[in-house]
Amino acid sequence: MKARTATKHYILVILISIIALIAAGCGNPVTSSLSGETTDESSEESPGTGTGAGSSESETEADDDTTEADDDTTEADDDTTEVDDDTTEADDDTTEADTVRPAAFEIGDTGPAGGIIFDSEYDADTDTWTYREAAPSDLVNESGEATMTHAQALAAATSLVSGDVTDWSLASRTELRTLYTELHQADLGTFEAAPYWSSTVNGPNYRYIDFAQTAGNEDVSTQDGEQLLRGRAVRVFTDTADEI
Repeated sequence: MKARTATKHYILVILISIIALIAAGCGNPVTSSLSGETTDESSEESPGTGTGAGSSESETEADDDTTEADDDTTEADDDTTEVDDDTTEADDDTTEADTVRPAAFEIGDTGPAGGIIFDSEYDADTDTWTYREAAPSDLVNESGEATMTHAQALAAATSLVSGDVTDWSLASRTELRTLYTELHQADLGTFEAAPYWSSTVNGPNYRYIDFAQTAGNEDVSTQDGEQLLRGRAVRVFTDTADEI
């Protein structure tokens, strides 16, 4: 009886040892596996949470800020360029104004042919002044009359000799309007308050201005050539480099 009991006890010890060995053998791989996973997880976390990634993002943001600063500087440079351009244009205008040669004649002055200056224009490219001079008095026809047909006014103007000058012609519509506004309304030129022929043709008729109009009303009207109106001759001359 005691022998069986000892045998059973011996067998039980062996089984317990075997189970312990099996348990010990199974436990190492599990522990190793878990340890490996832990190591892998640590390895995976390092790139995302380490100093290297954060530093790269900071450097990128810094580069973006630098680019924006460069853009702002470029815009500022563009604005400065625009200001410089405006300054250059202003300088050009000042230079052009400084190069305008003073006129030799003013409106109302006596011209070189003894008439009256009623218009002037300066050409900076050629340094030339162009003047318009009105004859000192109204035209008269062959009979000595101051009112005449349109044909008689044309002939009287082209045959006029005044101040030893012969390049006279009957005032055009535009010139007649200027005579009215610049001279007659300023009580210059000894014009009469009467209609004056122009050389401008309007179909079968001719343009004229009535100098009896109220001030500021220089409308041009049309009249047939057989009417008897007054006339005034004008001429154009230039003044280049202070020489007439």
